[in-house]
Amino acid sequence: MEVTDAFVPEDHIHNLVEQPSFEASVLYRVPNISMFNWTVATIPLGVADGVLRGFIGQAASKIRAGHPAPLADREVVQDKLGRLEAQRRAARAFMLDAMSELMTCVDRGGDTLVRARATYRTAMSYAAETAVRIVDDVIALQGAGAIFETSPFERAQRDVHAASKHIAMSPTLFTTAGRIMLGLPPLTPRF
Repeated sequence: MEVTDAFVPEDHIHNLVEQPSFEASVLYRVPNISMFNWTVATIPLGVADGVLRGFIGQAASKIRAGHPAPLADREVVQDKLGRLEAQRRAARAFMLDAMSELMTCVDRGGDTLVRARATYRTAMSYAAETAVRIVDDVIALQGAGAIFETSPFERAQRDVHAASKHIAMSPTLFTTAGRIMLGLPPLTPRF
C-alpha cells in the first residue's frame, strides 16, 4: 500500500523488521521474515495451479501432431496429470502444516522455534521447486505450442521460474534445515 500526501499515524504503520507490540495474538508474533516468505512462496504454487487448470480446460480438444487422440483421452496424460495434482497438493499441505507448526511453536515458546522456522522455510523452497516441475511437465505435455509468447503457458513458465528464484525459496534453505536437524547452527542468522 502506498499513501501520498496524507498523514499516517505511527500506530497504523507496520515495521517489517520489528515485531509489533500492539497486538498479542500469535499471528503477530510470528517472525516478520517468516510471514513475508509465506506471501512470496504461495505465488509459484498459484501459477502451477493455474497451469494445471488451463491444461485441463484444453485437454479435451488439444491434439498433438503424431497422435490421433486428444490429450484428455491418452492414459499417459491422465496418469501424469493425476501425479502432478498430487504433487501440488502435497506441497501445499506441507506449507500449511509447517505454518501451523511454526505458529504453535511461537505460541508455546521455547527452543523448538528454530527448528520450526527451518521446517517452514524448507516447505517454502519445496513448494517453489514443486511448482516449477509441475509447470515444466505440463508444458511438455502441451507440446511446442506452449512455448510461443502468445501462449499463457509460456508466460506461466517464465513467471514460475522467476518467482522461484526469490531468496525466500532458496535451495540453500534445505542445507540450513539439515544443519539444524543435525544440531548445528544455521549459517545465517536471517533464515
